[in-house]
Amino acid sequence: MYLKNYYIDKDNIESIGIENSTRGIKIPSSTVYIENSEFAYCSNLKTVILPNNIKKIGIEAFDWCGSLEEVKLCSSLTEIETNAFASCILLEGISLPDSVNYLGSGAFMDCKSLEKIKLSNNLGSINENTFYNCISLKEIELPESIKYIGENAFENCESLKEIIIPDFVTSLEKGVFKNCERLEKIILSNNLITIESETFCNCKSLKRINLSESIKIINESAFSGCFLLEKIDLPKSVEYLGDGVFINCERLKSIEIPSSVAYIGHCAFAGCNYLKEIKINAECKIPEDLLSYCYNLTKIYITRKSFDCSPDFVRQYIDKIEIIGPKTLDELLDEGKSLREISNIIKEQER
Repeated sequence: MYLKNYYIDKDNIESIGIENSTRGIKIPSSTVYIENSEFAYCSNLKTVILPNNIKKIGIEAFDWCGSLEEVKLCSSLTEIETNAFASCILLEGISLPDSVNYLGSGAFMDCKSLEKIKLSNNLGSINENTFYNCISLKEIELPESIKYIGENAFENCESLKEIIIPDFVTSLEKGVFKNCERLEKIILSNNLITIESETFCNCKSLKRINLSESIKIINESAFSGCFLLEKIDLPKSVEYLGDGVFINCERLKSIEIPSSVAYIGHCAFAGCNYLKEIKINAECKIPEDLLSYCYNLTKIYITRKSFDCSPDFVRQYIDKIEIIGPKTLDELLDEGKSLREISNIIKEQER
């Protein structure tokens, strides 16, 4: 049974499920589903206590309940649909029972007072925009059951300081932690393959992050504007660095691009004002604007095998480029080395 056609005075209702409330309603025991938008815009609703028969909360069921402060969910609940509690701006905390296995996109979006939430241990995904603009969210523990984190899931969670990504997660979608300005510590999944565009964009407090050895793709602007990021080690699994991937990471002092990288995007390290040296082992085209506005750059180490730079790049940095790595036979012959000298040099280089 649903609450359909059940009369609700949205202007005066203050509570749901509280006995003997003069300005409240009691949900019938036969009800299993809270209808879409059923209590949306109940501007005076402060308390919701759901009876044990409820299995599903519909789309926007409590959307824009601007006075809602307390929600107690029942152990029979399995699904919370899209935007179910969006814009409940006074809600400070909530606990999802382990019976919940689905949390719709934007479920708690714009809950600006939400400081903490306990998630169900049987939840499979955090969908797009789930906690978007929850500016007071300080702590959240993702259960090991999580396999997917959608676009912008935690964008603008500016109070969030640390988070651990479960090992079942293989991709962080676009803008997941964008503008999380206080995020200082993140432990990534050991099976992470892809970091999508703008994932950590403007995470201004992030100083260091350890990338998993499984990562292959870091897309455009993934770490752009991480002003305090001082060090990052790119694992030898990385194959793709997108445009502006570390743009304006002003505190980054050095970087080494592994030989596994097959593509480096435009302006990948542009605006890294503290960057002093970079070592490029990758055998791929080096764009001319790779290091634009890196005013303190002193050395660019490029291995012989990977020397594939545009003429403009060479002209800009001719006094900073140093070719490293084993010399070719032709180079040694051009230097007038004898065959015996060449043989000794090659043996030394192979050690």
